[in-house]
Amino acid sequence: MKKILLILFLALSGTLFGQTLENESLKLTFHPEDGAFDVLDKSTGRNWTAMSGEEPSLKVSEVKAEKNKIAFDFKYEKLKGIYHGSLELSGRELTVRISGDPKADQVGTRIGYPYPFEAKMGERILIPHGCGFAFPVEMADLGAKQPDLMSLYNRDMNMGVWGHYAETLSPKGEILPACGYMAIIETPENASVHFTVRKNGLRQINILWNPDMMKFGYDRTLRYVFFEKCNAVNIAKRYRKTMIEKGYLVPFAEKKKRLPKLADRIDLLIGAPNIWYWGKEKVEVAKQLKKLGFDNFLMNCAGGAEAFWGLRSSSEEVQELAKIPRMLVGCYDIYNDLIEPERLGELRYISSDWVPEAWTNNDIILGASGKPSRGWGVYPKDPKKPMIRCAILCSTPAIDYARKRISRILETDPYSARFFDVTGTGLGECWNPKHPLTRRESVAARQNLLSILGKEFNLIAGTEDGMECYVPCCDYLEGMFSAPNHYRVGNGRNMWEVWDDVPDNIRIGSSEDLRVPFWELVFHDCIVSYWYWCDYNNK
Repeated sequence: MKKILLILFLALSGTLFGQTLENESLKLTFHPEDGAFDVLDKSTGRNWTAMSGEEPSLKVSEVKAEKNKIAFDFKYEKLKGIYHGSLELSGRELTVRISGDPKADQVGTRIGYPYPFEAKMGERILIPHGCGFAFPVEMADLGAKQPDLMSLYNRDMNMGVWGHYAETLSPKGEILPACGYMAIIETPENASVHFTVRKNGLRQINILWNPDMMKFGYDRTLRYVFFEKCNAVNIAKRYRKTMIEKGYLVPFAEKKKRLPKLADRIDLLIGAPNIWYWGKEKVEVAKQLKKLGFDNFLMNCAGGAEAFWGLRSSSEEVQELAKIPRMLVGCYDIYNDLIEPERLGELRYISSDWVPEAWTNNDIILGASGKPSRGWGVYPKDPKKPMIRCAILCSTPAIDYARKRISRILETDPYSARFFDVTGTGLGECWNPKHPLTRRESVAARQNLLSILGKEFNLIAGTEDGMECYVPCCDYLEGMFSAPNHYRVGNGRNMWEVWDDVPDNIRIGSSEDLRVPFWELVFHDCIVSYWYWCDYNNK
């Protein structure tokens, strides 16, 4: 009799069969046994069902339901302490938040919540990788090695969003949007997505919340938006609103108002081909391009190691290039790589763009172990020895080095644009006690570094790859059309090698059936996007 009364009590309280939230558009059912929830879209009849068991399950307790919100406590595998979750329904949107003790240890553990929604055959998942892809959920082999786990902000994912939608065909064979949702990662700096083949044989996607300096850190938020008719265009329109709210969507018209002295150069950039020429005859090549009908273009002067990439342009060359009408003269630069001074003699080349004094000044990034973080590899003089990995200059002190270098160069070389290599490719923590950085603070530090180009030097600002957070402080990005996993060949090495056979990752990466111009749909009026400089026509 007691068991019957207990079951009756649990059923009446909603604990046994789940709590529900409901409005005129959506009905959410929360399952307290593991924290899963399903969402019924009333207008389409599509029930978005959570896939329990694909990530470690929550151990839920203390469930409280209000009119449009469910709050609960939970424990997570391998983590100590109690965390808190909430689900809040508003119109066609659902906001999921998790919080906890900011100082709680989260070493080596990602919190995989919410769980993925189950896909159906014929649906697609939109990923902002490069300019954008929409992969069929039944496509197990994506032709690349790293798509199963993709990090933000990084080359993997440059925007805090993904989409999941169905399509249908009209009687005329036109592709029409059907039901779907988008997930807006409102706290993207310490997030990844798990985009992999699940037990049902289809690719599904969900969020993973990474540690913040090995701690839980700040509260995490994911917002779902459900559509009656969903495609890349509708997702982009909604995401533009989010970018406006964050201050990341800054159109060129607004940039010209903020920096009126830069307005004419911005006008020259729009529609400009991006020319990299590594030889000595830059002036002759530029004049020939004008004769061939190139009205306005960006002509870059090779930087870096003179012996490796090409000859650095002389001041006289830059001055002659600057005289050519309607042309932007760009300069390569980097505030990332450096080698400890005692190892410089081992190298085949030494880049004049490195900042060797940063090592002496203790301005390098240290990892959690206290050792220098390592990045780009350079070749030693002895070909039998392995490459030597560069240390990385921290973004906080980099701004002072940049100011000094750019001021000195502009005294003789009238550049109109500057390209910061690597700076836009992602985020990184710094454990150096002199200038520690969380990933969130890394965003601000790199924004400050990129911003000085326009604000202080009247230069068009460009960087490698690019993320949504750098749109306000940049004018052009190199690599947005060259998805690292699905296009890029060589990653900056052996650029003169001709490729006749198409690798699988490029065959898939250049497929019109998969590529979606999602980045352009969101930021088309804010930034000029280019291919990566290795993606030449000999590839």
